[in-house]
Amino acid sequence: MLKQPMRNLLEIVSVPAGRQEEMKGAFPARMQVTTETRRSFEEAVSRLGEIDDEWPGKSRWRLLRGWPTLEKRYTLPIARRGEPLGNIGPERSSPSLTVAVAYGTTLVRVETHLLPEADPKLLELAARAAGEIALEKEGDPGAGKRALERLQTRQPAAPERSEPGDDESPGHGGFPAGPLPFDRFHYHLMRNLHLLWDDPNPVDDPVLAVAGGAEISVAVSDDAQDIVVATNGGFSNSNDGGQTFNFRGGTPGPNANVDGDPSVAWAQSGTFYYGFIGFPNGTAAWGGQNGCSTGISASSDGGQTFNFVANAVLCSNAAASFCFPDQEHIAADRENAAAGNDQIYSVWRNFVPGGAAASCNFGSGFVTPSIVCSQDGGANWTAPAAVGTGDFPRITVGGDGFVYVAYRSGGSILLNKFSSCRAGLAQQAGFPVTVASFTSVPCPMPGLDRCNDGNILSSPTVAVSDRNDDRVFVAFATNTVAGNENVVVRESRDGGASFPRSTSVNRNVAGRRFMPWVCAANGRAYASFYDRRNVTAANNDLTGFYLGEAIPDSSSISRGTELDLTGAVDDPQCASGWPCRPRSSQDAESCSVQPQMAGRCGLPGGGGSNAPCDYSTGCAAPGEVCRTGGGCPRYGDYNYVACAGDRIVTAWASATPPAGIAGAVPAGVNTYVRVVDAGDAFRCLPWNCGGPILPGPDRLVLECAVRGCRIFDPIPKNCLVKWNCPGCPPGALCPPFYEMRFHGLDPEVWQVELVDAEGEPVRFDSRWDGETRVLTFRPDRKRFIDGQIGDYVLVFTLGPKGIPGKAYEIRTDVKRLDKAPDWPGN
Repeated sequence: MLKQPMRNLLEIVSVPAGRQEEMKGAFPARMQVTTETRRSFEEAVSRLGEIDDEWPGKSRWRLLRGWPTLEKRYTLPIARRGEPLGNIGPERSSPSLTVAVAYGTTLVRVETHLLPEADPKLLELAARAAGEIALEKEGDPGAGKRALERLQTRQPAAPERSEPGDDESPGHGGFPAGPLPFDRFHYHLMRNLHLLWDDPNPVDDPVLAVAGGAEISVAVSDDAQDIVVATNGGFSNSNDGGQTFNFRGGTPGPNANVDGDPSVAWAQSGTFYYGFIGFPNGTAAWGGQNGCSTGISASSDGGQTFNFVANAVLCSNAAASFCFPDQEHIAADRENAAAGNDQIYSVWRNFVPGGAAASCNFGSGFVTPSIVCSQDGGANWTAPAAVGTGDFPRITVGGDGFVYVAYRSGGSILLNKFSSCRAGLAQQAGFPVTVASFTSVPCPMPGLDRCNDGNILSSPTVAVSDRNDDRVFVAFATNTVAGNENVVVRESRDGGASFPRSTSVNRNVAGRRFMPWVCAANGRAYASFYDRRNVTAANNDLTGFYLGEAIPDSSSISRGTELDLTGAVDDPQCASGWPCRPRSSQDAESCSVQPQMAGRCGLPGGGGSNAPCDYSTGCAAPGEVCRTGGGCPRYGDYNYVACAGDRIVTAWASATPPAGIAGAVPAGVNTYVRVVDAGDAFRCLPWNCGGPILPGPDRLVLECAVRGCRIFDPIPKNCLVKWNCPGCPPGALCPPFYEMRFHGLDPEVWQVELVDAEGEPVRFDSRWDGETRVLTFRPDRKRFIDGQIGDYVLVFTLGPKGIPGKAYEIRTDVKRLDKAPDWPGN
């Protein structure tokens, strides 16, 4: 039977004639066909290699009508929902097959998945059927053969590691040394000959936002005054920049037929939007609809009240088309309207049954990451479209209106890109791209009641720079060795087409790390994450919550400051109780403190005492077993962070109040919020930035205590003590160009940049004249200073071959030019 459940996806299911309704979605085999538009045949061929890397298995390379083709057999875990159910069924796996063809600039992908109990011969039939794809044109056999040779001899992509640099300055309150951004604080600090931490509150005190809540989503207005924090336990809002929060109630649906998986967003109109799982029951409140849905509500009063708008996605209860929209994540365009209305987007894990189902509310199955959009403030939505082949989609919108979705497929993190809703939500040529290979955060994670079962602890997320729409950040956690994950930020500077640069944002301290989320402020990426660097043998569940910074510069991206948001007060997650049965007994049995009364006693056929039990000890009542379940989840399946201007709104779940919390808090897992000022909290400290030593005219001495530190050298000051500056006549404009020469400045020892008074990069040309580095620039009108050459600052960074503590003397001079310098390229 042929179906088209999404506008860019064809599905073929195996079903005996006349038994479609009777099978209740338990089709023995499903085949899905999608296509990708690539920018060249070579790119389509490279994409075959990326697909081969996604899952371990047996690969076969061949030509199909002259076109390079991959046939990959592998085993796919049948996904289980994140939204909790009393019985989600056992873990199962599907024999699966991928056939992908590089057909010119089109990548054709055919995915086949079998139920575990299905006849294995169906996979052979699927392979034959996929091998008979109707390709209109024959390929060049010679070019196809050469492409296959490249594919067969290629090296598989290595998992991301991105080890951070050594911490060379311990003992500074958790703020490690490292290259930090130059901003207006640095400039005025150096101008005033200070190097002091003069703001005692760069990070606001923590605030209790939601009592009893986890699975956290956060949204913030452009002025950072209005904030909404949504959890499975309900939502709160702040209208004073996060100083106080007011709890407003449970999930704001049309009636009580709603569940969790909250996601909130703020749009250009000033409206907040709230996505959630809904179970429409045919009432007028639900618009007469019935089934399982992604509900959307809206608030025009700063998040104080929300009113139901519509269902973005609706899965009916018709057996032939059972589906379930799990873990929706919404995003809104913060800058661009469509005919004056908000553009809103939603992605979700689109489930189809992995066995017989009684309704759309089933527990496990096969997933397609999917997307819809609205260009009228959520009243009407497009037909669903597939994002790609994989799971766990997360979404953001750039300032130029392009939409980005990060998701996972096997051991690869991918990114897809779409046009805006008003432009048709069209998938862009050359996408999806593979951002990185990674190694999943391994299980168990002691104390969590779900570990990579209905969630993904590596949590790939995406953000777009607030200063450059072509700069895209993707963050995720990847395991490097036993007992350690790094939180990695990869950076693209071409609108997501490639990600050649990466850095870890956590300190180089061993620890388990999970559930990162990323946002962008001041041109930098900020990722929050849970961190277990302080565990001991006696307490292997001690968990803090951190915020790390990734700083792009002209040629690289590097780790910046890291903040411990809990104030060194870790949460022992095994000790916070087990209100729901975990999905695996090892979630509790791996805790160093035992026993853990995580299970519930019951009879194998149902019923029983439901008494708490330890999985090792078992149950006292005859015939009862200590059962697992679905998990709440106590600490959520995801954990947002949100940026606006200089403000970063962090939120986390903890059963232990962080340092600085005011007043008593309820027992159990609660949601705490801390607002960080990116312009203050992430700035230079006495051990990682400074000024040069000025031994005399035309000379300077550069010395840094730690690798990666920066030295700031204001040019106006140089004209007083170091250089005989050419200057410019009083009341007149300066000459067009200035040339600064640095003799003996090895670029691998010292790197030099030029910034203005606000810390923004200044355009300059750079060349080598023998062993002399020559910088040429032209001051803009607002930087002209009578008698001086411009209100700028030189920034020197100790490079990879620089030696901390060593003094480097550099000869330097400056001259003016009346025309552009004469060298090739000008």
